[in-house]
Amino acid sequence: MEKNANAEIQSSHDDIPGARQLDPLASAANAVPRADYCLAQLSDSDLLANTRRLVGRSNQLFAALLAHLAEVEARGVHRTRACSSLYTYCIYELRMSEDAAFRRATAAKLVKRFPALFDAIASGELHLTGLLMLGPHLTAANLVEVLARAKHRTKKETEQAQALEQLPTTEQAQALEQLPATEQAQAFAQLPATEPLELPAQRGRYIPAATRRAVFERDRGRCGYVDAFAQACRETHGLELHHLRAFARAVSMR
Repeated sequence: MEKNANAEIQSSHDDIPGARQLDPLASAANAVPRADYCLAQLSDSDLLANTRRLVGRSNQLFAALLAHLAEVEARGVHRTRACSSLYTYCIYELRMSEDAAFRRATAAKLVKRFPALFDAIASGELHLTGLLMLGPHLTAANLVEVLARAKHRTKKETEQAQALEQLPTTEQAQALEQLPATEQAQAFAQLPATEPLELPAQRGRYIPAATRRAVFERDRGRCGYVDAFAQACRETHGLELHHLRAFARAVSMR
């Protein structure tokens, strides 16, 4: 079984340029850094594409890990390794930290109870944190609806949903699949990136409070950057006002 698992992990790297096959059974003591980890030769597009593929594969492997952990507990074979619970098995046999062991053991119980969660995790529609947050609310009756509502939502968005009642309906969730992740991002993306403001004339680098408020309201408290794919930056923390052009050229403020 270990040999087959090793083969699956190795084969998952075959179509990724610049990646080498790893032996998951090799001990950390024998793991020597190699030039294969140097990705400087990759183009930006290849780097981004490879990263996305690796994340996709990690989601699939994580779903498979939860399935194995759930089966270990169901069979009770962790006791043959002198571990009284799946939690202690994860710590002492799989060498996970206490936090990682608790989260994965809890997640394994949830996916065992609701098998539909496997596909949501493997596809990346639901992350581990989201799974643990949704767990207490899941029932056989609401599972499909809750998964549709929570699809691709961040931890913050799930927290703001206040026990799921404020998440969008299934129909709304389907309509949002082709749009930015949140309603705020959608509204912000529709705003002109350089909408002019009527601001008082000023001199010096000091930015009056009225100007700060006007910019904040215009940009909805978000970063004003929009990428080549018309995706607005979602950052709302640590924002700073800056000049659209060099200050020495004395132009409008953003």
